Amino acid sequence: MISIITALFDGNEAKNPPPAYSRKYYSEEWVEKLYRSIKRNYSDEFRFICLCDKGYEFVEPIESIRFLDPSSGWTGILDALRPECGGRRFVVALDTVITGNLDEILSFEGECALHSDPYNPSQLNNGVAFFNEEISAELWNEWNTRKDYWTEEIRYLGNCPSEMLFLRKNLNGRAERLDELHPGKILSWKAEIEPQGIDPESCTIVYFHGRPKQSDLQDRDWIKRHWI
Repeated sequence: MISIITALFDGNEAKNPPPAYSRKYYSEEWVEKLYRSIKRNYSDEFRFICLCDKGYEFVEPIESIRFLDPSSGWTGILDALRPECGGRRFVVALDTVITGNLDEILSFEGECALHSDPYNPSQLNNGVAFFNEEISAELWNEWNTRKDYWTEEIRYLGNCPSEMLFLRKNLNGRAERLDELHPGKILSWKAEIEPQGIDPESCTIVYFHGRPKQSDLQDRDWIKRHWI
């Protein structure tokens, strides 16, 4: 059974917190909406995990797993690689809207897959990402045995260490590309859908990054249909 993993944290305890705009939006409601969107669009069983910095309460059957280090900020998302998170796992950010059936995308059985950064396609982006059990264990060991080294190597916006940079430095040239496996099915709202006038319901996964978020577009009919 696949594990679907997301993360909810306010960053208030982080040693180097992410920029405020990247965390001010999120709440339990976002996690519940993501769970329901997976449930509506995936025909198989799944385990839904939310990595958390504190004790949030959920109505839907969502498994809450605390960050090992609540002061970690973005790198807490690497807890998705922990052994207790399962074997095959699909990691997805809360600023994601599912607009179509996921069966084909979630059938991925390879080692790992991320999508290309829409602004710099030679680089990886981890808005959505697959990891199997073996690569998860390898990356988790690398992170934990050399955490001090990596913390300095992957500083990003606001000097905050970034899990995306860790994955880029370890998986560029190794990870499969989801946008190549599923052309036109996983698209950025800001970089692709809006500027190119693409119908968001023609794809399967719409991911947001920076601003705006889907909560800023609640007057759009497609958001009303799919982010509920």
